[in-house]
Amino acid sequence: MANQIADLHCHPSGWAFNRMRNTSLELDKEKFHPWTIEQSSLKKQLKGGRAYRYSQCDFGKLVLSGTRLVFGALYPLEKGFFDEQLIGEGQRKSKRHSLLDIIQSKTQGLSKARIAFLQSPEYDYFEELKLEYKFYKSRDNKEEAALVLIYDKNKPTLSKGKYILAKNNEDITASIQKEKEVAIVLTIEGIHALGVGNLKNKGTDVSIEQVKERVRALKGEASTEENWEHPVFFITFSHHFDNTLCGHAHSFPDVTELIFNQRKGCNGPMTPEGLEVIREMLGLNENLEGTGSKRILVDVKHMSALGRQSFYNDVIKKYNNFAPNRAHKIPVIASHVGFSGANTLDELVRDGDLERDNFKKEGFYAWNINICREDVEVIHESEGLIGLSFDARILGVDNTLFNVINFRKRNNIKAFSRTIKKIVEVPFRKRLDNPLGIWKRISIGTDFEGYIDPVNKYSTAIAFGNFGLDLEVELKKFRRKKPEYFGNLDIRKDIIEGILFNNAYEFVKKHFNKTSPKPVSQGDIVA
Repeated sequence: MANQIADLHCHPSGWAFNRMRNTSLELDKEKFHPWTIEQSSLKKQLKGGRAYRYSQCDFGKLVLSGTRLVFGALYPLEKGFFDEQLIGEGQRKSKRHSLLDIIQSKTQGLSKARIAFLQSPEYDYFEELKLEYKFYKSRDNKEEAALVLIYDKNKPTLSKGKYILAKNNEDITASIQKEKEVAIVLTIEGIHALGVGNLKNKGTDVSIEQVKERVRALKGEASTEENWEHPVFFITFSHHFDNTLCGHAHSFPDVTELIFNQRKGCNGPMTPEGLEVIREMLGLNENLEGTGSKRILVDVKHMSALGRQSFYNDVIKKYNNFAPNRAHKIPVIASHVGFSGANTLDELVRDGDLERDNFKKEGFYAWNINICREDVEVIHESEGLIGLSFDARILGVDNTLFNVINFRKRNNIKAFSRTIKKIVEVPFRKRLDNPLGIWKRISIGTDFEGYIDPVNKYSTAIAFGNFGLDLEVELKKFRRKKPEYFGNLDIRKDIIEGILFNNAYEFVKKHFNKTSPKPVSQGDIVA
């Protein structure tokens, strides 16, 4: 049997939802669902370029690839991608279609009607979030089929299977035992999805109290909002544009910045209101005491280095240092990241102004969108989880004039193995407790359908099998050089199968839909 696969961060519904939304297909119940897959370009898949002409992780591919567990990210498209007020200086919208409209239509395959809606005052993040959730529910636990283009076939392959939306761990455990079935644990990318970060003249932000009530709705605990049947596991707190609660890490390459302007809030700090919302997510009061509410975990990908400092110092370290027992620790998630080459968050903050395409450290992409050694320490000590992004640029193999040789040399499994090596060495060099436990902290978080330019050989979910085999070869080489980093662990059973599936599965079993325990007595947890 092929390896089971778990993906900590991807968008299985993104391809279908955004291409059919605001078109006539949205009115067709027989077609407006996640199993309706627009046929991809096999040529584009083979080339492994940015995924705007092929689907990377639609449910047909997930079933064929043996993927059993997916953390499906709901994501209302941010208005900054479609607002002419944020495009480069001096550009103006014509009477018909702006340059921005044309780019979004051609590169993302969005209809003109979809773009017009996203630019309109009627576009509301939270309502869009609920619609994508409804889109998932439309085929929950139903057998479906789709034609899928894969690498070694001259004609489309029929893929039959189903997905289930998980309400609890029992749903996940039952689903992963079944062939051709995918368990979906819902997550959200960007706290803007709850109604903040609206642009001027494009909607009004809701109050912090309403954001907190919407957080409770995601847990099934709200009194005024409609409660969700399927709990949200974690929220990627920041994303590409200002959400007013926490700074976002600089994320756009140089050429993209000619079109989109993410300067407001970029690399900025966490706000007091942001910490307030995070405490609500984690079920904590102002004194960091558990309230008995369910936890929604915090994903630090896209969170600025300044924001991460505040989150770690003001919440994670204070709480975890006084948690009644290890089972109640709050884990830190970095769901789809690469390594920056930096040692500390202070270093990432200091170097924020240097973040251009050719800015590298040790050959790694040195922007604060990537994690540093200090992040790894916090994640290791909190017993959190790191998802390895499949985005070539994030892994340090962006194809620029400055890096042609490195691009050819590293645009393969080495992009991943060198990142893993840097992550694994941290607890050993820092003499942290249980350094071998770092191997349980690593998983895959592809960011498929997140409009990424993947490492060429692994451009869709179909490639997961080859990825596992290739990674095993690389880690065996690493063990010969650094046997102390492996102890008595078996490369295949303990490490490869852990990265591909077991680490994410054990993590979700431990933390999904769990409550934040109230202290046994006053003073058990000290702020």
